Amino acid sequence: MKIKTILLALTIFVLFFQIRTTAQTCLADSTTLLQADIDNFSNIYPGCTEIVGNLIIDPSVSNLSGLDVITSIEGFLHIGNNNNLTSLTGLENISSIGGYLYIGNNGSLTSLTGLENLDFIGSYFRIWRNPNLMTTAGIENLTTIVGFFEIEKNANLINLQGVENINSIGARLEIEENNLLSTITEFDNLDSLGHELWIVRNNQLMSISGFNQLESIGGDFWIANNMTLKSITDFNNLT
Repeated sequence: MKIKTILLALTIFVLFFQIRTTAQTCLADSTTLLQADIDNFSNIYPGCTEIVGNLIIDPSVSNLSGLDVITSIEGFLHIGNNNNLTSLTGLENISSIGGYLYIGNNGSLTSLTGLENLDFIGSYFRIWRNPNLMTTAGIENLTTIVGFFEIEKNANLINLQGVENINSIGARLEIEENNLLSTITEFDNLDSLGHELWIVRNNQLMSISGFNQLESIGGDFWIANNMTLKSITDFNNLT
């Protein structure tokens, strides 16, 4: 019995050691990743799944698949000024970002597919000037944004699919200058908004609905200069 007990204890210890060595932290500072760094990420940082610092994707990168081992980023994730990246596939195992998430000025990106497991953003989330982004689909598990959420100047954005499960935005929600956006219906679960709601200068916006769970706005409620807007409904619980 003693031998069996010792063997069991040894097995548990080995398993615990393996878990500890395969779930390590790395990259404590701000790090810019080139394509070669991403392709060889598991070899350069063996066992690393949790980024302690900030992660910047170099504008020359075209494929993020080598980052599929990452489960969290304590700092920010910056993806910007990139005309090569067509997909965010490779980020699908990230569940939380402690800092901001910036996705801006990426000329070939058409959706946010690849962020399916992202649940929490500890600062702001900015989706800005992605000229071929047609949908925000891909962020269906996102529930909490501690800072502001800005969707601005995405010239070909036609819907806001993917935002349906967001229930808390700590600062403002801003939807501005998305010139092909005709309806906003997707914020069904948003119940608190810490600062302002801004929906402005969306030239083809015809209707706003789906805010039926929203109870309070901590600042301005501003809907302006949407030249084709005909209908605003579903703010029934706003007190």
